[in-house]
Amino acid sequence: MPGSTSGSTTFGPNPIAGSTTFRTPGTNGSNTNILQTDGSGNTSWVAGGAGTVTSVTCGTGLSGGAITGSGTCTLNLGNANIWTALQTFAAVNGGINVQSGTTYTTVAADCGKTLLMTGTSPVVTIAASIAPASGTSCVIGVIQGGSTKVSVNGSAVSAAALVSAHSYTGTNGTIGATVDIILTTVSATATAYLTGDGS
Repeated sequence: MPGSTSGSTTFGPNPIAGSTTFRTPGTNGSNTNILQTDGSGNTSWVAGGAGTVTSVTCGTGLSGGAITGSGTCTLNLGNANIWTALQTFAAVNGGINVQSGTTYTTVAADCGKTLLMTGTSPVVTIAASIAPASGTSCVIGVIQGGSTKVSVNGSAVSAAALVSAHSYTGTNGTIGATVDIILTTVSATATAYLTGDGS
């Protein structure tokens, strides 16, 4: 076929036995159309389809190798927890420790729990024995369940007193008031922080 201004383009068949006739479409087709044959010599314009992925490689943080047909890339969380099937995680519910007396000394099992103090003018004492390991923390919630303030005594924490940005020493004296005791140990120094509805 001669070019519009110069040169030419030639189409040539592969060597075959016999003869083959292709019937071309009667229209120009649309942009991005491709020429399709029905296997009997009839051709038509059709929309170009998406390509086919022939291989997938599992990248960083995944395992499973190259996948050429069907397969699974497994997500490695921290390179320690590996799941190869659907996982269902239950809700995380914290525990509650109800105390009706006037004094209570915390224990290690209180970490991650909430103390509901229902007594009259109760005092919560932070035991030195529950100071967390260096670089970790222990959080204990305290709810005032009665009509009088819940006082928190931080002096039992070794080498530290109670720390509060507003000089709180406990709840604010209103039923339902909630404070958090946050225990930390940094460079061998244990500290008890008090935040929330305090006074």
